[in-house]
Amino acid sequence: MTEKFKCVMFTKVTNLKFYYFFMSNKLVIVLSLILLHISFNLIGQNDFLPGYIVKNNKDTINGYIESKTDAELIHSINFKKDFSEVDFKTFESSELSAFRFDNGRNFKRFKIADGTQDSSYVFAKKKLGGKIDMWILREKRINPDFLLRNNENLKFAHIKKDEEQIIKEKGKNYSFDKAKYFGAINFLLDGNIPNGLKKIRYSERKISKVISKYNSYFDYYYPPFQYEENLKFLYDISIGAPVRNFSGQSQFRASILRRKMKIERTNKFSFLVGLTYRAIIREKKPVRNRNVVAYEKDNHIFNIIPFGVHYQGKTRLIIPYVYAGIGLCIYGSSSIIVDEFEEIGKRMNYFFFPKVTIGTGFKVKIKNRYIFTEINPALMGSTFSIGLSI
Repeated sequence: MTEKFKCVMFTKVTNLKFYYFFMSNKLVIVLSLILLHISFNLIGQNDFLPGYIVKNNKDTINGYIESKTDAELIHSINFKKDFSEVDFKTFESSELSAFRFDNGRNFKRFKIADGTQDSSYVFAKKKLGGKIDMWILREKRINPDFLLRNNENLKFAHIKKDEEQIIKEKGKNYSFDKAKYFGAINFLLDGNIPNGLKKIRYSERKISKVISKYNSYFDYYYPPFQYEENLKFLYDISIGAPVRNFSGQSQFRASILRRKMKIERTNKFSFLVGLTYRAIIREKKPVRNRNVVAYEKDNHIFNIIPFGVHYQGKTRLIIPYVYAGIGLCIYGSSSIIVDEFEEIGKRMNYFFFPKVTIGTGFKVKIKNRYIFTEINPALMGSTFSIGLSI
């Protein structure tokens, strides 16, 4: 009876190990081939979006404009009349007075000083409209410039952080000391800063709030306009296996992450939420001189990630990336309990603790999708994953 029981248990453990070995290795290979097949056959659009351009002679031409970040569109744009065309034409800021995407993203050309006595043409994006129009010049990574125009008296201000503020009114220039951007805004608004907003820090959100509130007082004469930036949501789905398979155990890993990217500001940073799952199947050998033992043990690890940050390098054929998320780990452990060589039940234990989830790897862009491979370091052993970003 003892030998028969051991034989049965050995067969069960062997079959279980083979099953999870197949799931954690063969399935990764099979899914990889499927993902590659799907990606190469996706009929997706590229980065050209419908819109129009306005030339200096006021001619308006409809077509498709390559969508990039605000900073990448400051000095030039790529344009083509037909979406199916392979070639495109590049227009410098000196050649166009404006351009607009059909989704409401609108740019106008301005002539500004470049730090010397010379001036240059740049494209700035319209953020607010009304009695005061506001454009964002996102040439700097952190603190953009703001271009403001009072449509009643035609005052114009170029607001910069920690630099001299200049307001133009009826051909005359009025200057304010460095970092006195509040005084320049107050002057532009004819001294009518809304109550409760008379102390603001230099930020796009704060200054937009001031201008928007002021415009609301005059919306009967100047219909208000506010542009909401487009967000892009990406879903990263992957499966993986351990980098090293330890004797007596098999593993499997799966994850799904949702990333939110402000594509008009950056193509490098995004915020993520998600869930990862990892199964570890261990064989437990009986302990001598005891009749109650756990012959097999399953570990199920769930990582709930409510917040994380994803960073990727420059857009090339192969793009490196890294991400980290903080959240809650739910660790579940199950064992088969044997008493006097008979299975009498299972035992489950759960543990909860904070967890940092890390991943780093490379992705390849195929049309408007990405195939990626990554390494996920962990105390329970690192894993190698392959996935699809859609």
